[in-house]
Amino acid sequence: MAYVRNQITGVDLAALNLDKPILLADHPLRAFHLGSNTGGRWNQTGNPGDADETASGFSVYRGYDGHARSELVTKPDADQLTWYYTFNVSADPITFDTLFLYGPNLAGFGIELQIADDAAHTSNNATIAQIIDQPYAIGEATAAKRNVHAMLGAIDLGKLYSYTAVEYVRLKFTINPADTPEVSEFWLGSRRQLLFHPDLPHGNLAERSGIDQARTRPGLTTADVHRRGQATRELVASVGTSDELDPFTGWWQDSGRGQRSFVYIELPSTAPKGYLMAADADAVDFNPALEEGLARRPRIPMRELDPLRSQD
Repeated sequence: MAYVRNQITGVDLAALNLDKPILLADHPLRAFHLGSNTGGRWNQTGNPGDADETASGFSVYRGYDGHARSELVTKPDADQLTWYYTFNVSADPITFDTLFLYGPNLAGFGIELQIADDAAHTSNNATIAQIIDQPYAIGEATAAKRNVHAMLGAIDLGKLYSYTAVEYVRLKFTINPADTPEVSEFWLGSRRQLLFHPDLPHGNLAERSGIDQARTRPGLTTADVHRRGQATRELVASVGTSDELDPFTGWWQDSGRGQRSFVYIELPSTAPKGYLMAADADAVDFNPALEEGLARRPRIPMRELDPLRSQD
């Protein structure tokens, strides 16, 4: 079955162009490990049915488990000029419109996101993103450690697409000199596009650092700093219609009712900033209660997970 490309227009496109934030909790590859799909691997051909050249002890599952810690990576088994991180998801085809990619050594690599209708990528093969930490990347592109692409299908500038019924997907790494790419998180999913900017006041620069202090008997004080520069956000918006509320209720469902990690994307059109987040509460409470005038004010407090963007 051929994959389908659908152009997204209307309020979602308008909101993106106005840099309204995106919540990305949908992660169809996260269920890949337990589902019926097979064939995720590293190799030099790009065909998920060919030999698996994943390095021993660096499982491909590390690349789509919802965690992006730099020490938990997947990688191939040698330095080469070209590598593919390739998947056969034909048993349960996936839908997505947004990409988040993190790898501790990806800065300077050429990376392409490709989809096709067959394992060899000879039928309907398309490059839908050439990854760089800027929007609308075309031509030669080099990646950063952290890459966000909120407008897939880069050849059509200013247009927004979603892709459904995708059976074969891969990342192509072009590297010179030869190297071994490391991927901590490869996240494809369907966004929840907010139709409003967060209510003011909004701490879009908020960070915190954890500090443990110890004092010796003579009075010497030492400090152990951890999670230096951890981003925190409290997303609150006043909404009045079901369309305006849907991104919040959709996020709640996509994230397993607040129990799973998600990506929060600020400035998705002009300068995408992607943060891997978790709901910031011991017991997550989602209660967009009715207020005066039948308005609702959903609230999502969140804290950044490793790796911290401030440390990239």
